[in-house]
Amino acid sequence: MPIAGSIKNFCGYDRIAWTLFPLYTEVDNHEAHTVLAPWPLLRFTSGAERGFALWPLFGWRERPGEFH
Repeated sequence: MPIAGSIKNFCGYDRIAWTLFPLYTEVDNHEAHTVLAPWPLLRFTSGAERGFALWPLFGWRERPGEFH
């Protein structure tokens, strides 16, 4: 993998960007911004969705008015 990069409109996501993969990854999808650092252990989601995950132990995600 390259040290840093970005891909737009790939695998159903609006944008995927990474720096020193797998240490830091950002994913934008339908007005939701997710940061995975270090991937896949920690996930923070903000924007249209909110959430947090400590994989594989705990996680939650919600989009107000649609799901929680």
